[in-house]
This record gives sequence, C-alpha cells and structure tokens, in this order.
Amino acid sequence: MDFSFGDLFGDSGQTFFDAIENFAVQANNFLSDSFAQSDVGDSWWAAVVGTPTQEGVLATWMTVLAPVIVLLVAVQVVMALFRGSSVGLARAFVGGWLGIPGTYVMVWIVQAATAASDEIAGYMMRKGENQTQAAFMKIFGIQITDGKLTGMNKSYWMWDGVMDKAGGWVLLVPLMLIFLIWVLSLVLSFVMSLRAMGLIILASMAGWAVVSMTLEMTKSWFSRWLSMVVGLLLAKPLAAGVLILSATVFNYSDAGPQFAAGLAGLVVSIALPFVAVSLFAFTPAGQVGSTDKALGAGGAAPVRGASRALSGLSRLRRK
Repeated sequence: MDFSFGDLFGDSGQTFFDAIENFAVQANNFLSDSFAQSDVGDSWWAAVVGTPTQEGVLATWMTVLAPVIVLLVAVQVVMALFRGSSVGLARAFVGGWLGIPGTYVMVWIVQAATAASDEIAGYMMRKGENQTQAAFMKIFGIQITDGKLTGMNKSYWMWDGVMDKAGGWVLLVPLMLIFLIWVLSLVLSFVMSLRAMGLIILASMAGWAVVSMTLEMTKSWFSRWLSMVVGLLLAKPLAAGVLILSATVFNYSDAGPQFAAGLAGLVVSIALPFVAVSLFAFTPAGQVGSTDKALGAGGAAPVRGASRALSGLSRLRRK
C-alpha cells in the first residue's frame, strides 16, 4: 500500500481551520483579560495587610524587623559619633521612631498608587474600545465575534485560504503564525499577572526598604525598591497605551506588513515592565542616595567646625 506523509494533510482543511480559530479566540481572550484580570484587588492586599480575623505578612515582618531596627540604630549612632555627623544622628533617631509607622504609611501609598494605576489602564482600555471594537486581533487582520472566527482581512496575504478552509499544506503557515500570536498573548497575560504579584511582594517587603534608610550603608536599598515600585506601577498603563495605539492606528489602515508591526507592539508591551523598572532607576527615585549624601556633608560641617575650634583652643593653652 502506497503511503506518503503528505496524505495526512490531504483532507485537513477543517482541522487546520478549527485549530487556527481556537488559537485566535484564545489569543484574543488573553489580550482582553490580561489587563482586567490583573488588577490588584482587596483579595491580593489581604495577604499583605491582613484582615480583621487574620494577620497579613506585613505584621509578621514587623515582628522580625523590630530587633533589626534596634541593631541598625545602634550601629548608626556609633558611626555618626565617630564621624561627627549630626545628620547621621538624626537619621538614627528618625529611623528608630518612624521605621514601623513609616512602613505602614508606605504600604498604604503603594496600595493607593496601584489602584490608581489599574484604574488608569482600565480607563484607557474603555476609551479605546470603540476603536479596537471587541478584539485586539484586528491588529493582525483577524475578526472575532462572539467567540468565533468570523473573518480574515484579505489585505493580509498570510491568511490566504483560511476562511476557505483550504486543505493540504496551505494552512500550515497561517497555523504557525497564529500560534506565534497565541504565545505572545499568553506571555503578555503572564507578565501583567507577574507585575501584580511583583507589587504585592514589594509591598510586603516595604519594611526592609524603609528601615534600610536608618543606616547609611543600606540607605540605597530604599531607592532601588522605590524605582522598582514606580516602574511596575507605570508598566500597565504604558502597555495598555501601546496596544490601544496599535489597534487605533491599524483601524484606519490595514495591510500585510502591519502584521509585523502588531507583533512588535505585543513584544514592546511584554517588555515594558522590565524597561520601566530600569528607566526609573535614573529618576529622582534613584537619586535618594546622592541627595542624602549631600545633606550629610552639609550637616556634618558645623560638627567639624566645632571640632577644629576646640583643637585650636587646646593648642593655645599648650603655648
């Protein structure tokens, strides 16, 4: 009996079409839900700040941090006295008294900023809904209606034969391309969820960031922590803006080459959380350490001056 591998695809038009449709519908759902379902709601924050009946992780960390604060204050006081730094003494005093209350205030600020970030991203998605209609898949020339693949833009040559359910090898390339879109959409959904989890983790570790400012050697930890928080806060609205911009532009002009631009838009949206974290390391959030250093040098000047004056008086007495 003669048999060739190609015979497996000889009558597979419907099979390929069903696979393409499933990938397209799922990719559309990933893109639509990646923003709405990655909002950091009260159930997320309950794990950090707790509930009326159960303590959160933050309370546990505060118990651990209490002796750490005492140790850091002691070390900072010794260092400040040795260097003659009035700012160093002030740092130890403020860190000792405000370390724990400051942590709760910082967590509240992060919680409020996260809610604002999610609301801004949701607002952008709602405002762009008229342009994107029900599916971001229009960027790729694909129309999804009520969970069904209802059309492929004929200007996108890579979808030739899909709606005709062509058999053989004709739909193999479209299947590979839609699979690529599906993978990128899944990654974007994962990244948005990772961003939400990252904010929760950073908020739960806020105590270490705030307390680190008590000691000069660890004060840079706070600026790094803050830059990561700011970057993740802005990542979601920026990613939503990129997708809305792509869908809006392509709504007025469609062609096959825009397929690559759509893929680029997805890649940029995926990369934005990581880029934003790196970007905001160079903003004022990342300059806390240098500013503090300047203040420390200025605050230490009177102490050094007084020390020189005492040394001069001592020399006069010896003469």
